[in-house]
Amino acid sequence: TGEPYPTRPAHLPEDAELREDLKQWARVTLNADAERHGLTRFWDLQGQLLWEAEYENGRRHGRYWSRAQNAYADFRVHFEEGRAEGDFACGEWSLMDAQRAVVLRRDLGRAMDEQTLARSPVFSNLPRSAEGWRELAKEARADRRYREALLATARACATSLDVQPLKAGLEELTLPRTEDSATKVADEVVEEAGQAWAPMADALMRGGEAATLLRAYAVLLDQTDRPRAALDFLHAAMLLAPERKAYLFTRGLILLNLGVAEQVRKDAEGLAAVEPDTAGFLDTYARALFPRFDFWAGQEPPRCAYDGLPEKPAQSLEAIQQLVRKYATRLQAMRGVLLQRFKPGAAVSWLPPDLSGLLREGPVELKQYEMDEDEDDQVEVDETLDLELGLADLALMLRGDWSALSWLLWSCGETTFRMPTRIAPPADYGQAAGQASQRLWQSRDRKFRGDAGTTKPGQGFLFEGVALGDLHPNLVSIAERQYAETQAMFYWLNDPDHVSPWQSNLRGS
Repeated sequence: TGEPYPTRPAHLPEDAELREDLKQWARVTLNADAERHGLTRFWDLQGQLLWEAEYENGRRHGRYWSRAQNAYADFRVHFEEGRAEGDFACGEWSLMDAQRAVVLRRDLGRAMDEQTLARSPVFSNLPRSAEGWRELAKEARADRRYREALLATARACATSLDVQPLKAGLEELTLPRTEDSATKVADEVVEEAGQAWAPMADALMRGGEAATLLRAYAVLLDQTDRPRAALDFLHAAMLLAPERKAYLFTRGLILLNLGVAEQVRKDAEGLAAVEPDTAGFLDTYARALFPRFDFWAGQEPPRCAYDGLPEKPAQSLEAIQQLVRKYATRLQAMRGVLLQRFKPGAAVSWLPPDLSGLLREGPVELKQYEMDEDEDDQVEVDETLDLELGLADLALMLRGDWSALSWLLWSCGETTFRMPTRIAPPADYGQAAGQASQRLWQSRDRKFRGDAGTTKPGQGFLFEGVALGDLHPNLVSIAERQYAETQAMFYWLNDPDHVSPWQSNLRGS
């Protein structure tokens, strides 16, 4: 830095080195892989010991001691001491005053590594009664698996809507930090390790702010397609911190993954007072995922700025009818898988109508193969479906196919979902074909160039009631996907040499 190298305090070991970035002295021993191994110690510039810990191959393992003034709720606490295994606090920890007298002892239980905690039934997506979760918490507590016990208690409280047992468990089992310290511990672990199971549970035991950590678990569970579990953890967080209206956004995203569209819109209304932009995103996202599945094509006259547009389809009626069957096969398969996510007999208002009337002889084969376009290029054709995708991904794929099928039938003169018996295109057929390509280009331009693109805020076609220029980038991607599928259908329809809308060279712009 150009500053004079400070004099090492005389009582420090000779091999203690200055960490200029921290303005601290450090003595660190490393193994052959340059990982911390053995006793690590840090001092301030005056030589006052700040903390020391034993390491084993890069992880804290063994004794830990640190200064902790102003970190704990009891103002007398100046120091903390305990043990760690595999980076995680465990066993008995002591909080001590300035004279090293013990103010509080607390057993933090057994450490649980990442794999062990990740396999815990506490993160299962299968529902249990509140009593079932309490029983799991009791078993875990008896085995000193206090992390698991607290998480099971959180799910019990979310199920029963009674937060007092969770508050009592946190008070009894975790280290009692100040509000600022608890927030800092929670925020740091969520930022650094919010995609892992064990570090957040460890932070909970060390006194990290519980609502923040439970919300982070909810996000992680939703991302790993366990929305029911996610909702329990989010509700526990909301019970602990009911004033945090921003949590409605997290709940809205989870509910979208559960297909509960009506409640999402209510949450968006509740969020609007504190975060209007976020509320608008949530409401539009809900409408994009779960639109009204009626006959979309031709609801308003199609328009585009392109020239040289086709006047009618170039494919045969037989080929069009076969493509209708393929779209119907795909849509029925997606509809069936989505319906299985709900209890038998449940009314799912947003699901598309049954299209089995287009499949008089049952579903048709969906193929996957490659073909040579010329000597140098191969084109992939993939009509198959991945029905293991999450609800949101399936809903977006369904949206694209629904749009394409609507416009395919409209191109033959139909206004409902019935098998066409002739090709009678509307007069503005060419405009519709051009509109799909133009809107795809506009969506991609907006997605990649933002306000620097041709579509400015407040401008562009309406997508679920919002101008393209006002759409959040993530929602622009949904519009892009829909028009990519619609363009591919029109490209196929207008060129008899194309074999399938699902060939890989029909989605460019």
